[in-house]
Amino acid sequence: MEQAIRNIIAKIEKRYIFDSHFVIEELIKSYRKEYEDFANPILAKIVSKNKNLAQVHGNIANKIKKLIDKLPNKSWSRNISGNPSKNTTWIKSE
Repeated sequence: MEQAIRNIIAKIEKRYIFDSHFVIEELIKSYRKEYEDFANPILAKIVSKNKNLAQVHGNIANKIKKLIDKLPNKSWSRNISGNPSKNTTWIKSE
C-alpha cells in the first residue's frame, strides 16, 4: 500500500495541493488489488460498512501523513460514495 501511495504522490507536481479523496480514488482506479488487500481485513472486522470505509480511509490518510506534509486547512470534496465531505489536504513540497 505504501509503495502505491508513493507512486501516486510521485506523479503530483511540487507545490500542488491535493486531498485524501484524490489519493483514495487513484488507489481504487490504478491500484485496486493493493487497495482491496489493505481494506478487506479491516472491512471484515466491523459490521457497519460505512464505519469500516471511514476507518480504512483514515488508515490510508495515516500512511500519507508519513510520506508528505499535511496542511492545516481541510478541503470539501466528494468521497468514493459521491457524498461531499471534509477532508485532509496535503502539499507536495519536494
